[in-house]
Amino acid sequence: MPKRTGKISGKPATKGNPLFKGEYMIINVETRGFENNRFFLESLSDMDLMELLHEVAEKIIDEARSNLQNNTNIDSGTLLASIGILDEGDNSITVGSNEPYAGYIEYGRGPVKPLDPDGWLHWIDKDTGKDVFAKFAKATEPMPFMEPAVIVHTSMFPDLILTQTEEMARRKGLLSS
Repeated sequence: MPKRTGKISGKPATKGNPLFKGEYMIINVETRGFENNRFFLESLSDMDLMELLHEVAEKIIDEARSNLQNNTNIDSGTLLASIGILDEGDNSITVGSNEPYAGYIEYGRGPVKPLDPDGWLHWIDKDTGKDVFAKFAKATEPMPFMEPAVIVHTSMFPDLILTQTEEMARRKGLLSS
């Protein structure tokens, strides 16, 4: 049986900003320690790693959407609908949301005051439907939806590779059922 060794990480990109802000999350797959395992290396070359990345990305998207649906502060489906695959490279898939307020839901935000000292903040209360005018809005707590999904599903990626390798070994008669 092939020895499983590898590293996988999933993290939100910051691009100089600690908030998610709808940028992206990259899944990097790096393999090490397989030099002496010829079959495994050959299996990796036969394996469609992008297909496996897509499988992990779709699971991340599904769970992030589920996490968001359980968030009582979400009023519309705009953010929910925006979660998806944003970009694909040769060996990476970018998953996230392009909604500018996604980071405020994921990571929270600090208190808000009007830019103009004589100005007012304005929003519509979601419970009453009434206009609210205020000089100050309190901080909001983080309500992560993407990061928990990334943590759960990227940790499963090495097992997906192992399962694929075992299936290939069985097909080639190198491993019994």
